[in-house]
Amino acid sequence: MQSPAHDTLSQVGSEPISPSSPPEVNQPEHNSFPELPETMPYPYPRYTDGPDAESHIRSFVSTWQANHSTQLLTAVEVEASKIAEFTLSLDGPAARWYSHYDPGEFATFQDVHTQFLELFHREVPKRKLLRQFYAFTQKSHKTVSQFMIRFQDLYRQIISKKPS
Repeated sequence: MQSPAHDTLSQVGSEPISPSSPPEVNQPEHNSFPELPETMPYPYPRYTDGPDAESHIRSFVSTWQANHSTQLLTAVEVEASKIAEFTLSLDGPAARWYSHYDPGEFATFQDVHTQFLELFHREVPKRKLLRQFYAFTQKSHKTVSQFMIRFQDLYRQIISKKPS
């Protein structure tokens, strides 16, 4: 015997709603979101390592300015946006360099710019060694002992150099 509620529903002509199939709700078209591309274009050039650090900064800043309207942002928001997006333009040793800093350690983009250029701008011997240090990894075919010997040698070379 069917329940009175089921009889009422069947009289109206609708089928009972099961918990596994929610009722279909038609959303109004004005609430729908536009289709987004599967991959968003990344507007910034990537920097891994090399002598073109200064041109990377210039290219990043001009691309950032072309893609942002600073009229709607406070000075703090502008700085935070530049820093956050600049970190996305770094790869390899440059990304590892930035990962050593705590979030919020740089107050302005100029701070990041200065630190970045100090390390990556020219082929100064100590800077070159520091870049090697940030990129230093154990090779899969080397033992831990061999890795530690290489690491200690690189460390000794860095501390023996005068600041450049």
